[in-house]
Amino acid sequence: MTSESDGLCEQQAGHVARLPPLLRDFCRLTGLLSLASTLYCFIMWSCLHRQYPYDWPFFLPKERFGDFWVYERKFALFHHAAFFSTGFPFTYPAPVALLYKLFFMLGDTADLCFFLAFVCLAFLIPAALFGRALVKRGLRPRTSAMFVVVVAVLSWPAWLLFDRANVEIFVWVTLAIGTWAYARGKDWTAAAMFGLAASLKLFPFVYLALLLTRRGYKKLLFGLLTFVVLTVGSLSVLGPTIAVANRGISDGLKYFDANYVGTFKPDETGFDHSLFGFCKVIHGAVTGNNQPDELQRMSSVYLAAMALCGLLLYALFIRKLPWVNQLLALTIASILLTPFSGDGTLVHLYYPFAICCFLALDAWEMHYAIPGLRAILLCFAYLLSAESFFVFFGQRYEGQAKCFFLVVLMVLALKFPLHMSRDSACEV
Repeated sequence: MTSESDGLCEQQAGHVARLPPLLRDFCRLTGLLSLASTLYCFIMWSCLHRQYPYDWPFFLPKERFGDFWVYERKFALFHHAAFFSTGFPFTYPAPVALLYKLFFMLGDTADLCFFLAFVCLAFLIPAALFGRALVKRGLRPRTSAMFVVVVAVLSWPAWLLFDRANVEIFVWVTLAIGTWAYARGKDWTAAAMFGLAASLKLFPFVYLALLLTRRGYKKLLFGLLTFVVLTVGSLSVLGPTIAVANRGISDGLKYFDANYVGTFKPDETGFDHSLFGFCKVIHGAVTGNNQPDELQRMSSVYLAAMALCGLLLYALFIRKLPWVNQLLALTIASILLTPFSGDGTLVHLYYPFAICCFLALDAWEMHYAIPGLRAILLCFAYLLSAESFFVFFGQRYEGQAKCFFLVVLMVLALKFPLHMSRDSACEV
């Protein structure tokens, strides 16, 4: 094992032989959590002969790729009114239907194969670019490759999206491009991508707030216009008329609201890290009442409260922070404050996570410490790992544990500016 002095000499030579301590701690915690989850599942399965949800972090095998196959019958009726009355309700905005259609046009099993290939590329390409960026910052190629492999192999959200063949992958790709464009100062591209992402799922609307801090009012309007044009255009293509399509999409979203937001489903508990999901669990435990009527009333109050809370957070804190903190805080808000947020949405934490890794490497090379960064990276380690051991009386509560750590991460993002300052830095 090389000593700290040896590591310093290699840094001065232009390469970092070892990962910075903060990233090593991230790998250790991720590895320990993954090992604990694996041992837990193995013991439950082999020794105690317990079944799901005790023995596996993913959904049931029979549910595999279910988010894709559930709509297979529908797309034979694309552009017909029967599209909305056949099979499982379509619970996404209209632009998602067009993306699905591109794959279902292939027919047979090719549609799923190409979709899964798209999912793989959507993660492998950014992973390769991330590794290259680490090398450019001085990390040795082998060390960089090993770190990227650890992050990828032990990444729960990415594996979950693959396991379910979930549409969140489209939002991930769009927001990844938008975030990259924003970081490079390409605000018009970022605005278009944020508008596109908002048309696929409403929660990416919050990313448009990044443009406000740069006084990019025209770009903000461009993002909103992108959202409107794509939504109306997609309704037209989905058809048979804009009015019929809009009614059908609205009915699908109402179905989702009634059956996921306004209903307590024990099987979904461990996959919902939203603050409202946490509230539903606490409310049910305290009052014993998780009836749909009660939850619908709660959700109405919750949405109004979160809208006000989000505005206050932005006006009083977020807009004054460095842009990395803004990105982290808005990402957390987008996946925490919504009334239902499945674990697949945790993939959006990869944007600020990558930037925090760059900061950790830069700080290590320059012999500075960034206050709060270690705690932030440890929160990332927990949130991006698979846990299967929060099971009580046959119900999983990993979602509520992740909700807690998302709140902690939000507090850290609001408290510690993510930039290096000689006044607050110390030698590593």
